[in-house]
Amino acid sequence: MKSLFSSFLLSAVTVIAIAAFSGCGAINPQYSQTVTTSFLDFRPYTEAGFFISPDPYPGTYDPIGQFSIEIIPAKNASGVQMPSSKEILDIAYIEAQEKGANGISNFHMIIDEVYRNVETARVDNTKYQDSAYPKSGNNIVPVKRITLTGNFIHITK
Repeated sequence: MKSLFSSFLLSAVTVIAIAAFSGCGAINPQYSQTVTTSFLDFRPYTEAGFFISPDPYPGTYDPIGQFSIEIIPAKNASGVQMPSSKEILDIAYIEAQEKGANGISNFHMIIDEVYRNVETARVDNTKYQDSAYPKSGNNIVPVKRITLTGNFIHITK
């Protein structure tokens, strides 16, 4: 009788333990995700005879210079107006042509967040601390920054 009771007690404890611990593993938390895709279409520029690539140019060229272009999108009543990928590429393309380039090698785009003081329009990588900038208060707002980098080149054929 003692053996039957011990066996029953051990089985009951085992079932309760399994039920308790398996319940934790069965819970699937729901994750919401945001997917943002950027696509820079180089084809209109390359079809016009302008080289643009995130890679180095493999042929012969004259280097014109290294560039960095920073774009802080405008904000209006409906929110931030992010430029289209065509507008972003047009900025780099026009800048390259003004410098005498017919190509951009090692082209890269980075989108990150910086902070703008709405009173001074100053933009910084870090949010100002109120003790360092006592007048800033709620006047510091996060803004998106688009940075374009690469090399302007003149391809010799």
